[in-house]
Amino acid sequence: MPDLVVSNLTKYYGATRVFENLSFSVDRGERVALIGQNGAGKTTLLKVLTGALPADQGTVSFADGARVAMTDQIPSFPEGMTARDVLKTAFSRFEKMAAELRDLERQMEDRPDDEALIRRHGALHGAFEDAGGYETDVALSKMIQGLSLDEGLLARPFELLSGGEKTRINLARVLLLSPDILLLDEPTNHLDLSSAAWLEGLIQRFRGTVFMVSHDRAFLDQTVDRILELSEDGIEEYEGGYSDYAVLSKKRREERQRLYDRQQEELRRLRDSAAKMHAHGTEKLHKRAFSIEKRMARMTALTRPRPAPSANRPLFEAEELVTSELYLIRKLRLVMGDRTLLDDLTLTVEKGDRLGIVGENGAGKTTLLRAILGRIVPAGGSVTVAPTVRAAYLPQAVSFENESRNLIDTLIYEAGLSTQDARDQLGAYGFSGEDQLKTVSTLSGGEKSRLYLAKLMAGRINTLILDEPTNHLDLPSREWIEEALMHFDGTLLFVSHDRYFLTRFATRVLELSGGGAEYFKGDWPAYLAYKERMSVPPPVSKAPEKPEKTPAPRPQKGREDKVLLKQIARLEREIEGAEETLSALRTEMEQKATDAAELLRLDGEASALEGRLQSLYNEWAALAEG
Repeated sequence: MPDLVVSNLTKYYGATRVFENLSFSVDRGERVALIGQNGAGKTTLLKVLTGALPADQGTVSFADGARVAMTDQIPSFPEGMTARDVLKTAFSRFEKMAAELRDLERQMEDRPDDEALIRRHGALHGAFEDAGGYETDVALSKMIQGLSLDEGLLARPFELLSGGEKTRINLARVLLLSPDILLLDEPTNHLDLSSAAWLEGLIQRFRGTVFMVSHDRAFLDQTVDRILELSEDGIEEYEGGYSDYAVLSKKRREERQRLYDRQQEELRRLRDSAAKMHAHGTEKLHKRAFSIEKRMARMTALTRPRPAPSANRPLFEAEELVTSELYLIRKLRLVMGDRTLLDDLTLTVEKGDRLGIVGENGAGKTTLLRAILGRIVPAGGSVTVAPTVRAAYLPQAVSFENESRNLIDTLIYEAGLSTQDARDQLGAYGFSGEDQLKTVSTLSGGEKSRLYLAKLMAGRINTLILDEPTNHLDLPSREWIEEALMHFDGTLLFVSHDRYFLTRFATRVLELSGGGAEYFKGDWPAYLAYKERMSVPPPVSKAPEKPEKTPAPRPQKGREDKVLLKQIARLEREIEGAEETLSALRTEMEQKATDAAELLRLDGEASALEGRLQSLYNEWAALAEG
């Protein structure tokens, strides 16, 4: 049974078509994602679905009685209302029900035998309990913990929060509404990795229907059953998550290209045949040529498939480095106001490293990049940069000196290129023809990032420093940047919450948390596995129970008794030695906690030793009881 049905939906902004004749449905309990390039109309479609914008044509219908909530509808609240107060507005329906229950109870005191009142109170009380009216404090606490909303943030007036903070508070408020149908617009934007993972789990457990716009590929893989791709050609459906979409969309694109090429070849053959027949000039051949041309006119012309964005050649040519140690960070201390972001960080970034920097929002990741770049003075410690380092920095929000310039002039003035070199550089970065004459202000976020990279890479560099390089980019732009970076053989330092990006590029991980830092010499999947192992009590905590230290029964005198006593003494010595070895292994595991390979080896030794100890205990007990 569908929870949402869209039929022939059309929307224009003035004379500009946003989308036309869209039709699709979402079944009850389904999780469906809408994807597409920036500017395709995804957010506009969400607003039309909720009635925030009118449609020019077509219908939208939700299941009768379904509660629908959308995360981007951030309402205004009375001035001075705290973030916690905003969260509590999600429980306003419970407050009304509780007030009615109290009123009914007062009436029942005066009319204790009124059966209608008793039935009404019982029904309302049951509805209040079933809806979670007695569990609002627990639900609020779980939400606050899951989205890492600290008390300082919750106590601040809502109107003073940043855009990202408002987004997180509103996401929590909408989820607390317990809607039947949840509409999400880029739900993981502004969320750190732990909050995004928590939201992922919540969506997986959510019993209602979810329709979302998202460019978070890892999030899509874990949360959706189906993907709808919105383009100027309409809606196209793909079963599965993002990984399934990536495979299927490539196959479809290749098949369409094959059919298009075949039709073009057939048209060329028919045109050539008709031209040759006309050239002979006979009436009979003219008629046959006209017949061929009519046949060509009746053919439905296939549209040339748009090629997938790609970087077909290396765009980042790394300048040769003659030193292996690029950045020496010693006892670095970073402070913002009265808060210590980072204390006593010591780290060496070496040639060829691809260091992914992660951590909760506000942990100091961008500040650390700025300290490495020498753009801020640390509160303590130092950052030493090798003289051969030539670094380029891509910030979260890119900007240009004059956004009214066209792309060619931007590279001429800001990168010092000649006109022809500017054209060549733009072409390499996916800007060709009339696109090069666009003004910078008209570009999408992904296009601006590409242009900024084209400017940075006009000079040869050997180190790229990126701050959330995929943030706010559509899927094609993310994939383009990643493909371009695959050709870069220099050193890469980046901050990212994009798990796909981290998996693809990080060979080292630095996690900032609570003023400290954890450095891991391994890739992102290995780091996640290490964190998971560390979050569970280590196997050594499950050490086999010792038998109680009751005195072994004294065997009767005789040769056999002496042999038995010797065996028991030998076992006790072996047990004592094994326990000492196990204790030493535990200590070593604590010291090697950041070395995944070594930790894995030690863990294996400890597990084997535990098994040996259990056998020794069992053997000792059997002899002692015998």
